[in-house]
This record gives sequence, C-alpha cells and structure tokens, in this order.
Amino acid sequence: MEKIFISYSRKDIDFVRKLAGDLEKAGYDVWWDLTDLRGGDDWPRVIPQAIESSKYVIVVISPNSTVSDWVEKEYTQALGLHKKIIPIMLSTATLPFALNTINFIDFTSDDYVGNFNHLLTALGYTGEPPAVTPLTALKTVPTMLRQYAIPIGIGAILV
Repeated sequence: MEKIFISYSRKDIDFVRKLAGDLEKAGYDVWWDLTDLRGGDDWPRVIPQAIESSKYVIVVISPNSTVSDWVEKEYTQALGLHKKIIPIMLSTATLPFALNTINFIDFTSDDYVGNFNHLLTALGYTGEPPAVTPLTALKTVPTMLRQYAIPIGIGAILV
C-alpha cells in the first residue's frame, strides 16, 4: 500500500505510536522518526527524502506541534512537493496558517475508532477497516503521571 509520513511533536508520541500501529494494521507503510530514523542518519537529509517518497503526510495538530520548528519544516516541505496533507486535530489548537485551508480530521473526541475510520476514508482505504481499540487508556492517565508512574509506585510501596 501507499507510504504515509507522520509529522508530530514528540510530546504526542503515545498517540502517534498507536496511530502508526493501526495504520500499519490497515496495510500502510508508515514512516515516522521513532521507528525509521537510524543511528547516524542525517535528519535534514533523511526526513525530506521520506516526505518526498510518501503519498500522504499526516500532521498531528496539538499545542505541542504548533510550536515545533520541525513540524513546520515537515509540512512546509510536503506543501512544496504538493503531497496530500491530512491534518489530525489531536487536541484543540490553532491550525498553522499554511494548513488552515485543509480540512482536518477531529480526533479530540473520545471516539478514536470512528475518527480512525474517517482517516482511512481520507486515505482512500477501500478494504474492511482493521480492528482497532479505543484510545481511552492513553487519555485517562495524564502524561506527567504516566511518565512517573513507576517511581511513584515504588515510593508508595516504600512509604
């Protein structure tokens, strides 16, 4: 199937990890930095090549990504190459000016499965959608708490 490049802020990595996995279940070749950049890779060279070789560019919009210079560089590169860009609104944020005329898919609701199916439609997916699980596990525990869950648990046991 087609190749998809995902542009996002590392602060939204939990969502992107799930999204990338679900897109791979649907048969897409997903490029995102965590799994596709290798040690010694020259980012300013590798990332534009990955965008150029992708049919679609998904831009995950959040307060984190709208202030990211790298995300801006990635969607600017995609615009210049006339790639099909699909913004995903992960959490309420102002769309960057360069993307404000492109319809986004709203992932701010708790209906991850329905939103994912809307994304598949935007990607031109024609098969039976893969079985995906809701995103509730990621949304129920705040990011900071998840980051420190093990040290907090150990501290609680010691007390």
